[in-house]
Amino acid sequence: MRSVTAMMLGGTAGLLMGCSEQPSPGCQVQDGPWHVVYLLKNPAQAGSSCGGLTSDTFGVYKFLVPASEDPRTPSSMALRPQAAVSLATYVDAAGVRQPRVDLTPPADPTSPTDPTGALQASRGATALSTSFPNEPDAQDVCRVPSFSRISLAARAVTDGSGAALPAQTVDYQFSDVYLYSSPSAPGVLFRGALVFGDGACTAEYQVLGLSPAVPCTTDAQCRDPATGINPEVDAVCLQGGCAPNPQTLTLFDE
Repeated sequence: MRSVTAMMLGGTAGLLMGCSEQPSPGCQVQDGPWHVVYLLKNPAQAGSSCGGLTSDTFGVYKFLVPASEDPRTPSSMALRPQAAVSLATYVDAAGVRQPRVDLTPPADPTSPTDPTGALQASRGATALSTSFPNEPDAQDVCRVPSFSRISLAARAVTDGSGAALPAQTVDYQFSDVYLYSSPSAPGVLFRGALVFGDGACTAEYQVLGLSPAVPCTTDAQCRDPATGINPEVDAVCLQGGCAPNPQTLTLFDE
């Protein structure tokens, strides 16, 4: 089993030891936009069609089923890559958002909230965890082992601006996500794995995520308190946005 041994938040072990004495916040997730960086595991694939991922903006959420619906249903973690969301739908010449993917079941034109099926299509760009712990482990880490697959086959369309959008296939399989949730930094960064496919090949990535999503050009910008980034996080500028420092965010094999 893989688990996080050192997150190196702020750079001192004393900070983490102090946090461990405070009440646990549980496994929390900071809702909203995250900057997520893709680190290709096999550099030889950098020139391939599936090896070119660099970064994206994600929606990351803790999804709760209301107890009134089913109190037995556990909470889950949701990952929504903006690149996948943008493939699921488009705006046509009439200014109406339409799906670019086949829908099962088909869209219901009589639906008062989703007559075109665009919302249904957009939901297909979300990866939901199959489980989500209530409490972090002794190292303030919430391990999320597996997620549903995002598989989209977007058809070629012409959007409302007249731009031709080519057909495109994407497949995201996230796994082994380690979310850091301490009393002083509840659910603000994660590290995980991704197998990405585009219909022609597949590539493996390590993914690093940080909330909030903050654009940058230098590491110093990521350490400015005005950004809203937790001051304990060792953040650096990667692929145009602030991200956890991969040099100090480490994993080990038990």
